[in-house]
Amino acid sequence: KSTEKSIRIKKSTRYFLIWFVTVMTMISNALTVFLKELKCMIRDKKTFWMISLLPFVLIPLMLLTINFSTQNLENNMGKNMTVGISSKDNTFYDFLSVQKALTVLEVTDSQKSLNSGEIVAYITTDNNLDEKFLKKEKFTIDIQYSDSSINSKMAMAVLPQYESTFRYISENYDFDNINSFKEKISSELDVSDDLGVDISSDNSMIYFNMLVPVLLVIYCWMGSSTVAAELTAGEKEKGTLEPLLSNGVERTSLIIGKIAATTAMGVISGMSSVLGLGVYLLISSSFGKVGMSIFDLLALLFVAILASVFFSSVNIMLGIYARSSKEAQTYFMPSLLVYLIPTFFTYTLDINQINLPQLCIPVYNIICVIKEIMVSSLNIVHLVVVTAWFAVYISLAYFVTIRLFKREDVIFRI
Repeated sequence: KSTEKSIRIKKSTRYFLIWFVTVMTMISNALTVFLKELKCMIRDKKTFWMISLLPFVLIPLMLLTINFSTQNLENNMGKNMTVGISSKDNTFYDFLSVQKALTVLEVTDSQKSLNSGEIVAYITTDNNLDEKFLKKEKFTIDIQYSDSSINSKMAMAVLPQYESTFRYISENYDFDNINSFKEKISSELDVSDDLGVDISSDNSMIYFNMLVPVLLVIYCWMGSSTVAAELTAGEKEKGTLEPLLSNGVERTSLIIGKIAATTAMGVISGMSSVLGLGVYLLISSSFGKVGMSIFDLLALLFVAILASVFFSSVNIMLGIYARSSKEAQTYFMPSLLVYLIPTFFTYTLDINQINLPQLCIPVYNIICVIKEIMVSSLNIVHLVVVTAWFAVYISLAYFVTIRLFKREDVIFRI
């Protein structure tokens, strides 16, 4: 019995050693392929620097441009507006004419003036407005805007405030006649400095929360897609795939090395995107409004790396199936649109209503976590759940990719 037990131990030890040597050989070969592919990608300096520097430069540039535009819009909101009015012989014209932010013109052809940009709005009033004003009766003021003018749309946020102020005066002030009203407004009723719409802080945050997840998804995908086609379908076109397969190396090692190299480029692009976002937060005037800490940026970096690994595995799978680099690119672009669709559903997402089923949907769950990070409300449980699900998705993509790479009818598709 002791002899049989000794034989079983020796067999188990031998099987373990064989398995261990096989695994180590596979890892060694995969590492060799990874280093070889990575060296080739770095050698292509234009592609490498585009992947590593483009997100770093473009993300802060785009966000700063949006921030500047919203602030400029706020500064110009309600200032130096030219409006048309049907008649100057009424109290509403008298009220508007003393407002420093407005220039009021009597216009005959309202549509022509609106279309030409001469005025931003056209005001029509009751013929007996003065009488109704003094008697505190209801009166009609109609303001017409142009649908094709941005300045006119800006006026839509301000002019109703002037109208409301005028109605308030009518309801709460007593005037003996129109002349007493004119004397009042000439000295006390310039309300231009008190009216306006503060849109910069709200809109900049809306644009920030909408754009950042989309930009991260695009650049994490872009880093791997740029090289995935070259490492798979590109080798079919150049005729270098057959010699690679005939060198005796296990195909699993080859594909793992290629996936790792593609993932490395995707991770570089993802890290560059997060670093670009960090630069924006440091130099932007809205840094205090965003309020992201170093921990938030590190969490965002982890999420970007997770997304990059997933995109890389899927892109390699599509590249293996494609006959040529051109065909691979035709697969990559629709896949990007599929990735972006979940971002549209998260524009109005309330982070307090995120539930577990939402955290199971690929890419959508990444966006949920990114939105939590951007408002410094990261739920660690959500991050763990998303990480676990992405481990499943990535493993599934790796499994399918390796299976495809072992099929001759896929590798040598013509």
